[in-house]
Amino acid sequence: GHLIPERDEALAAVDHINVSLDGNREAHEAARGAGTFDRTMRGIRHACGRVPLWTITVLTRRNLDQVDWLLETAENTGFLTTFQVLHHNETIGSSDGLRPDDDELRQTISRLLDLKRQGAPIASSIKFLRYLRDWPDFNQTRCAQLAGAPPCLAGDLYCNIDVDGSLYPCSLFIDEVDAPNVRSSGFAGAFAEIGRNGCGSCVATCFSEYNLLFGLDWSTGWNWVRALRS
Repeated sequence: GHLIPERDEALAAVDHINVSLDGNREAHEAARGAGTFDRTMRGIRHACGRVPLWTITVLTRRNLDQVDWLLETAENTGFLTTFQVLHHNETIGSSDGLRPDDDELRQTISRLLDLKRQGAPIASSIKFLRYLRDWPDFNQTRCAQLAGAPPCLAGDLYCNIDVDGSLYPCSLFIDEVDAPNVRSSGFAGAFAEIGRNGCGSCVATCFSEYNLLFGLDWSTGWNWVRALRS
C-alpha cells in the first residue's frame, strides 16, 4: 500500500485493491512499525475514487477497540472494511501475545455483524461473520469439518503458490507439508498432486468467503457484487 501513489500506471490496470490497516496510528504502528501509518493512509487516499479499495484488519489484543475508528474512516475516505482473525501457522508468523480472549473476540465479531446489518461500510459477508462468530475455539484455526460450515474447496477451485513455486491448497499449510512445485512440475502437474491434509474448515477470512462464494451461496455472491460496485 505504501507505493500506490507512485504506481498510477499499475493502478489503472487493476480492478480492486486490498490494503492492510490495523486501526489508528498507535494501533497500526504497534503492528507494522514506526512511520507505516502515514504511508499506508497516503496510499489509501490516493487509490480511493480511482479503484475499489477494501482494507483488511486482523483483530488482535491491540486493536479490538478500533472498530469505530475504522468504520468512521472508511465512511469519510470512501473504502470498505474487512476483518479477519489470526490464522496463519507459527512458521509464517508468531501470534504470541496477540490473540484476544475468545469471549472478547466473539463480542467484537457479533458487533461487526450487527453493524453490517445496519449498513456499515463492511465488505465481509453476513454469512461469513456469523460463521466466524460461532467458531468454537479460536486457538484452533482449522478442523476436519465444522457442522454447518461450507465445504472447503481449497485444492479444488483455488490454491496458493508460494514465492518459491511451492503449491499448497491454501496458505495455512505453507512449510507444514511437502508441496509440489509449479516450476518443476508445471501448474497442472503440481495442482493434480496437492491434497487437503484432512482440513475441512478454518477461520481464514478469504478462504471461508471463497468457499461460500464458489459453493454458490446466493447471499454471499450478492454481497460481493454490491461491495465491488459500491
